[in-house]
Amino acid sequence: SGQGAQKLLFGNTSQGDLTEYLSSHFDISTSGNKKQATSYAAIAKSLQVDASEIVFVSDAEAELVAAQEAGIGHPIMSIRPGNAPLTDAAKPFAQVFSLMQLCGL
Repeated sequence: SGQGAQKLLFGNTSQGDLTEYLSSHFDISTSGNKKQATSYAAIAKSLQVDASEIVFVSDAEAELVAAQEAGIGHPIMSIRPGNAPLTDAAKPFAQVFSLMQLCGL
């Protein structure tokens, strides 16, 4: 499952097991298609938080657009080696090159 893959990925990083820092995992079976705003509304409801409080990081422009349409307050573009060049539509999104940037490190 997508959730299983997420747990495996975050459980085996170069910085050790990071799963204790994640409260929830979501995939298509729990929240729907990541390119639809309804998915992000479902995630906010599941977390019992206002969508405007959520930080969402993705390397996919369509996912960020859908998240923004759902009212996600902080959609952020992850810039990684091998990603396609940013389109003009994606340039307004905040960008990070490392998740450590989210922590101010």
